[in-house]
Amino acid sequence: MRAIYFDAKRYAYNPSGLGNYSRELVHHLVKSYPERDFHLLIPKSDKKYIQDPPQTNNLQTHRYNNLLGINRTFRLESFVEKGSIVHGLSNEMSYRSTSNQNKHIVTIHDVIFREFPQDFGLWDRQIFHFKTQYAVKNADHILCISNETLQDLIRYYDVDKRKCSVVNPIVSSQKQSSKRIDISAWIDCPPKEFFVCVGSMHSRKNLSVLLDVYKLLPEEFRIPLYCIGLGRHAALFQRQIAAFGLTKQIKIINYIDQAVLAQMVKDAYALLYPSLKEGFGLPVLEAVRCGTPFIANQMESVREAGGDAGLYCDCKNPEALRNSIMTILQDTSLVQSLNSKAKQWEMIKKDQNPVQKIIEIYNSL
Repeated sequence: MRAIYFDAKRYAYNPSGLGNYSRELVHHLVKSYPERDFHLLIPKSDKKYIQDPPQTNNLQTHRYNNLLGINRTFRLESFVEKGSIVHGLSNEMSYRSTSNQNKHIVTIHDVIFREFPQDFGLWDRQIFHFKTQYAVKNADHILCISNETLQDLIRYYDVDKRKCSVVNPIVSSQKQSSKRIDISAWIDCPPKEFFVCVGSMHSRKNLSVLLDVYKLLPEEFRIPLYCIGLGRHAALFQRQIAAFGLTKQIKIINYIDQAVLAQMVKDAYALLYPSLKEGFGLPVLEAVRCGTPFIANQMESVREAGGDAGLYCDCKNPEALRNSIMTILQDTSLVQSLNSKAKQWEMIKKDQNPVQKIIEIYNSL
């Protein structure tokens, strides 16, 4: 069997989506397949690891010098045993040598920079485009985290569908913990008396619609809303909250530990997810695992995450979102129905077994 090497920069240092995906996948693979050899390739840095790698016999960590990013971009395979599999976990792969018989897999999360360029700087867009273009052209296999991502790759990069597989992300294992975590340092409301909105603060997240919605809501329906995340528009959103006179109702929480976030989602009355574009919509799946209803924008990728365990509406329309919020607050039988559907959907997602699918792809190379 081929050894598996992960390009693990995001695994080690990224606190949000790409890092969470990498850590969950690696940890589940290592635990589920003790007979396989796994390796983390981590560039040396002064930064602390977001989470220490598990101490197991089948996982080795290799730290390497990466001055100006040269080794990670052009020489990563020099740290890899010949005949192995190299898995790029975050939309990119290093330069590929044709002489060492390695196989390459890349996970593509999204190409949102093509559809929402205003959320990215010019230089970032050019780098992301080059890395994605090189990866999908040169990888032996492409993992897409959703059908929508696959369709976007076909649309923007004309990829060969035959070398692609759709494998949804693994929801954080923190969501399965039964131990309650104290969140009073961040949330000053009793459980089930507040909303949460989770995600980076960029224009595509459509957070400004929440301000219009809260102005439209009758006073008795304006339960506190906690927006959890970072992003280039965080300061702007904070100013908009103040301008709308909603500082008591809507609050921003910056980066928090994943276990704390899990408890917040579990305690919330509902997750509000008005984003206009997602690769998958992982917060929605996390809400399902926590038994928390959600209201989300009508998108294929989010439906792929949440099934029929929540409400969908046109989140570009403040009145439509307001009506959905009032419905979920007033209709207790609907909430009970959504909770039942969430349990069913969770079983469906569990049966899909993304870890096994990925191992089968490794074995096919």
